Amino acid sequence: MFNEAWKLFLKYPEKMLSFTDCTSIALIKGREIDYVASFDTDFDGIVDRVAE
Repeated sequence: MFNEAWKLFLKYPEKMLSFTDCTSIALIKGREIDYVASFDTDFDGIVDRVAE
């Protein structure tokens, strides 16, 4: 998990993602989760986000 999160952290410097965000994204992708429920716009363009 750490290695995947670190790769994402380095891959998206323009998004200024936190390492916690990258860990969440790695988990979402690793578990093949379709959507994340979040108001955090940092996920946009990386994972599909559901927010109301």
